[in-house]
Amino acid sequence: MSLSNLAKGKTKRKPSAYLSFDDEVDSSDVCYNAQQRELLELIKEQDVKGVRAFFARGPTFELSRHEIGKVALRLAIFNERTDIAEILLENGVRIGNALFSAVIEGSKECVELFLDKRFFNRLKGDIGPTDRQDGFFMSPLMLAVQLKDYDIIQYMVGEGFRIDRPEDADASEDEIQFLLHINSYRALANPLYMAYSYLYNQQSEHPIFTAFNLHETLDRKAKVDHEFKRDYGALSKGCEEFAVSLLEQCRTMDEIKILTDVQQEIVHKDTNKRETQYTEFCEETEEAKDLAFLNMAIRNNNTKLVAHPYSQLRLNIVLHNGISQFFCCKQTWRSSSLLSKAVYSICHTLLFPFLAMIYLVAPSLSLSVGLANPVVKFISHTGSFAVFLVLLICSAFQDQFNTGMDAPSILEWLVFLWVVGLAVQELKVFYYQGANLYRRQWWNLVSLLMITFFLLSYCFQIIAYGLVRSWAILDQFGKLVSSLGYQPILIANSLYTVGMVLSFFHISSAFQVNATFGPLQLSLYRLFRDVLKFLVFFALLFIAFGFSLRKLYSQYNSVLYQLAKVNGTSRQEHHFARVDKSLGSLFWSLFGLTDLDTLAIDKPEFGITQQTGVALFGFYQVLIVVIAFNMLIAMMSRSFETIVEEEDVHWKVSRTRMWMNWVNKGSVLPPPYNLIPNPTDLAYVIKRMKDKYQSQATPYVANNNNDKKSFKNWAEVSREEQDVLKINLSAAEDRRKYKREVLEQIVERYLHQVREESRQEDFENIKDIKNIQELMWQELGGHADGFPRSPLRRSFRAQKSVQITEETSL
Repeated sequence: MSLSNLAKGKTKRKPSAYLSFDDEVDSSDVCYNAQQRELLELIKEQDVKGVRAFFARGPTFELSRHEIGKVALRLAIFNERTDIAEILLENGVRIGNALFSAVIEGSKECVELFLDKRFFNRLKGDIGPTDRQDGFFMSPLMLAVQLKDYDIIQYMVGEGFRIDRPEDADASEDEIQFLLHINSYRALANPLYMAYSYLYNQQSEHPIFTAFNLHETLDRKAKVDHEFKRDYGALSKGCEEFAVSLLEQCRTMDEIKILTDVQQEIVHKDTNKRETQYTEFCEETEEAKDLAFLNMAIRNNNTKLVAHPYSQLRLNIVLHNGISQFFCCKQTWRSSSLLSKAVYSICHTLLFPFLAMIYLVAPSLSLSVGLANPVVKFISHTGSFAVFLVLLICSAFQDQFNTGMDAPSILEWLVFLWVVGLAVQELKVFYYQGANLYRRQWWNLVSLLMITFFLLSYCFQIIAYGLVRSWAILDQFGKLVSSLGYQPILIANSLYTVGMVLSFFHISSAFQVNATFGPLQLSLYRLFRDVLKFLVFFALLFIAFGFSLRKLYSQYNSVLYQLAKVNGTSRQEHHFARVDKSLGSLFWSLFGLTDLDTLAIDKPEFGITQQTGVALFGFYQVLIVVIAFNMLIAMMSRSFETIVEEEDVHWKVSRTRMWMNWVNKGSVLPPPYNLIPNPTDLAYVIKRMKDKYQSQATPYVANNNNDKKSFKNWAEVSREEQDVLKINLSAAEDRRKYKREVLEQIVERYLHQVREESRQEDFENIKDIKNIQELMWQELGGHADGFPRSPLRRSFRAQKSVQITEETSL
């Protein structure tokens, strides 16, 4: 008699993937005595009085030592008879891993019974919500989360059971650890678990902060554990969806601000680590701290949250705060036409020398404060760089040959000042952002290359001047230059030209603020990345064929050298005898500029060499032109289609990333005005040094708890300071409680919505089942009106009553 045969023909949803966790016993081949069969029959008939009478008579076998106890307990779970299960536990049946069975069957009552202190005993082998058997990689709580059983998850988490975040797996660990990791993260990254964990744990982190951290961890795991790359990717996307869903539950601007306020969590997460571990940009201003959630979302690639209307609204409020007063007009900057913005930007650029003087003389003036607005800073820097481009264009019309003796013109001095100012600005950006962040932003790399080429150009101009002036330190360099045949002034001019090209690429980063040109500029950047990827494959083939052709014609080149030596004539070389010409011919052949006659050999003895060369050249054309170029076109088409499909999202993320640079401290004065000694910068440096000194000398330091225990040497603080600190701590505690209450309301709304969607889905399934039943009855010749009601209707009415109760509580 098997367990399935005892269950009154009841068909229960039981996922096959989880059947092994409850250790179900197949008793079809087990011989039971008369008493055991009687007990199973009573449980099958759900005869509670009969089961009590059976144990009152006293069975002759011990339930705790026989498989009959496991079978009986699981049969009671399967029939959802908690009263019978309680009788079995009272009479010595051990729980064991029956909690898995209760979770699979979705019986919250059985779960509560098994965790009752009267029966649960971990020392006797009972498996708790967070326990797992040897060789297993799943706990009952993990199983409940994966099955999305709301009631069981809520009960277990409410009782204080938590899933620990696993440590990074070592390569030496066995397979169980990797499987345990993926199952742990499937539970940790589940929105239901994150929501209930926050509601029932007063010490839990901000839900948005938790989602961000898990998103970053899962992305990192996807890159390391390739076996579960797709699983980790799906979990990471689920964390992003959870954060967006919480944001959509906000009903007031105050709720949006509270939900997106993660600054305290970023600062207090670990005081020994820099904030840049969690954020993309170092936060130097109050506005940047208000947008800490955007900063962190950009760092963790939460594109949907960054592009969400609420997030963009918060960003725009910071960007346009006070800008209308600065422009001295009633019309807002956002509502201004493109022509109005262009006219203002031109006027602002032309008048900026006077504005810069006002800022330097009176930095606290309202006009000077307005210059620190992110939009105004962007206009100032973009306008300054546009003037720099105009100077470069003017320099292109200088036709005189510079021998190194001529004094620089006024135009050249102006360009030099701008280059030095740009270099100083990049050094500041690198200092504030750090190496890791600096290299992640492509426009920084373009700026670095541009400035490097200009500075190298000036270095070679100085060298040319020194060679003409016969500086002793350049004697050896002068001999090297003479042997190579290159003039330093010409090298400087070449580097200067490359810097000009990069300057025009650099100005394209300003297009990101425009809704029309921003997506196009982003598409260009993505396509350029595809070209760089393609160049890796292209370089492999290019070098392979280039050096192979050089090797192929080496024998023929050797013969020509010997003949020239014997005949006393000048040495002749084949075109492919030199590596540079070989590679050059292959490159220009891509554009049809290489003649096949360059492969020809005038000596018939080397016919095989010519034939092999022609074959290699043809094979190169097929691989590169036909195959590789089509692969590049396919890659670029895919990237372009990806951007077009989510054009608005990608553009908003790129736009936000750029604006966050201007929201942060940055430099109010663009090049070359930033070369002027700035009292504001000097005061900022002094303030930083003073704050650092005070942080080391202060007798008390606050931590996350905001109480008197959080301070060192509390007794050394004066009574007046203690009173002030107590008032501040009390106000901070009130703010913390209010923030907690608002966040709990948002999370509860999210859970209510998820449950409502689940009930609606169940209702649709019930309707489909009823329709199928009616169709089947009609096919059998019956009448739909007389068809019995669905057994699921009662459960749906029960769900509806719970729904009404929840709605009244929200």
